[in-house]
Amino acid sequence: MRLLSYFEKRSLRELRKVGCAERALLNLNDQGCMVMLTDPNEIKGSIGVAESQALDESFAEALSQRYPVIFIIDSAGARITDGLNGLSAFTRMFRSALDYRIAGLPLISVVDGNCFGGASVMAALSGVLTASDTSRIALSGPRILKNADIPNVSVRDTATDSISLIISARERHRNELCSIFEAGASRVELLENLLVTYPRKARSIEGWRENLLSRLVSHVGKYKTLDAMNSSLTFGSGGPVGSVECFQLAEWLSKQRMEGEINIVVDCDGQKVSIEEEQLFLSEYIAYLAVILRQKVKEGLRVKVTISGSISGAIYVALAAGANRVVARPNARIRVLPDSSTRKVLNSQQQEESLEVAKEFGIVDAIESA
Repeated sequence: MRLLSYFEKRSLRELRKVGCAERALLNLNDQGCMVMLTDPNEIKGSIGVAESQALDESFAEALSQRYPVIFIIDSAGARITDGLNGLSAFTRMFRSALDYRIAGLPLISVVDGNCFGGASVMAALSGVLTASDTSRIALSGPRILKNADIPNVSVRDTATDSISLIISARERHRNELCSIFEAGASRVELLENLLVTYPRKARSIEGWRENLLSRLVSHVGKYKTLDAMNSSLTFGSGGPVGSVECFQLAEWLSKQRMEGEINIVVDCDGQKVSIEEEQLFLSEYIAYLAVILRQKVKEGLRVKVTISGSISGAIYVALAAGANRVVARPNARIRVLPDSSTRKVLNSQQQEESLEVAKEFGIVDAIESA
């Protein structure tokens, strides 16, 4: 097991492995901790149904026992070939991670290799994010970015080497998005230090908002706020959504009162794929949106998500993990990834799965007419 190579001189308790996912309990600084890991030697560390279920249970146990969590990530993200069943399992796992984060317990993500797709949103959710200096972190991996139709970006700028530099841990550190450590550093000493310094270095949800707002304004200038008096909101207009839209929705949610039910009507072709969005670190804006949504629900706000058109990937996960209820209109399309991104990853179309299958897997609670 890969965890053994990290903690060979430490006593690991309740060590378990399911697919690429591993977990164990151990003592660091005389404190019991839950350590989770994705092994890149198993299907590139991609998180499928079984792995999501195992991680879901681990987050729930850590919350009930109030263990600090250290999540060591080297992963290509959610396993696309598991289809909607995999998307549903990943969403349940992410919901448990949200509940853990909102509870205010120490959540540390350590990226030790690649961290793409849904794994990057998991990493962005943490109170402290650190990465080895050779790591790469991005919602859209290099292959998707390289083949994306990105306006106003030259071919030279979309070369694989240039993209890898933009999404490198060193670049993320330069932009103050994470701390870094040398790839050859002692992992045990690193983790012990992270636990000791967590109360001082961890970002609060309020501080997180201020940081996201500052970055957004510096990149795009002023942005339009949404009318908080409305109890229904349309998210997306058929195309993909990015950092601005996610932050707008989070701000709208934060201003909602607890009476009645609000309805988020969604029609978006997943998340935006662009160099600018990766520079902003879109994964963080999606994670923050999910935290605010879940936090409001736990405070008593009732939130219904209505899928009127398309939805996919991390945008689905963020909304579905936080909301009370998800329904789909009869013409809705739900995908693990946007079709264009899937073609770049699999060189083929993803399997078409019906809304009845989506309901069976718990992707939606009901299929409703307008």
